[in-house]
Amino acid sequence: MILSESHVVGRLYTLLTFVCVHSLIFLKGDMKLFISQNQNVISNGSIFGVALHQCISRVRLRSGREVARIFHGISSSKFNASVWMRNPYWGRYCHAPFEECVTVADQCFRELSERKQTSRQ
Repeated sequence: MILSESHVVGRLYTLLTFVCVHSLIFLKGDMKLFISQNQNVISNGSIFGVALHQCISRVRLRSGREVARIFHGISSSKFNASVWMRNPYWGRYCHAPFEECVTVADQCFRELSERKQTSRQ
């Protein structure tokens, strides 16, 4: 059976769409885990076995955009690639739409702050 080029492109597009949607299902869970681990990292003083003062100089994640940059693998002066590439989440969702990552991370931050306020009462 010989497939036309448009048929192959269509099947490839369908496959890529499935892969992206399937991996986005895990995006929120991964972000929640990453953000909660980051909270523990600051208090424990280490990140994945690397001393915090050696690599991150006490960086606190404050916004969904910062988390999305890590998940996309976008380096900056605050999140240097040579340091953060050791983190298993660095660049894991580079195929996902950036704004989607920002939205999900912002939602995770809101849920975390709501949980903290509820536990304080």
